[in-house]
Amino acid sequence: MLIEPFIEYLSLEKKYSIHTLKAYRRDLEFFSQFCKETFEEETLQLVNYSMIRTWIVAMADQGISNKSINRKISSLRAFYKFLMRSGQIDENPLAKHKPLKVPKTLQVPFSEDELEVVLDRSLYDDSFEGV
Repeated sequence: MLIEPFIEYLSLEKKYSIHTLKAYRRDLEFFSQFCKETFEEETLQLVNYSMIRTWIVAMADQGISNKSINRKISSLRAFYKFLMRSGQIDENPLAKHKPLKVPKTLQVPFSEDELEVVLDRSLYDDSFEGV
């Protein structure tokens, strides 16, 4: 199976963490299973972009967020880059894929109320530590 040499490469050459390796393996096995069930394709080298696109649409239909889908595609993209570099495929099926749009969110570390509590001088005495 092609997934094991790829995971070994990520572990030994790239020094990825154990959690990252588990996520990559899970994503690739999930994609491999999807290809077997949907297209009866067991060889990941023969996958084309339309198959990958079908997988993306299936994930979106399941309610998986675009951010999560992009992360899974990132795993797949790294896998196909590895296959290209090792000479196992001639063309990367994800070469022209653009990531899905993800809404930008403004992260506010503290609410106004929390800041007012912290800055309320009446809570602290006038000592060095209070100031």
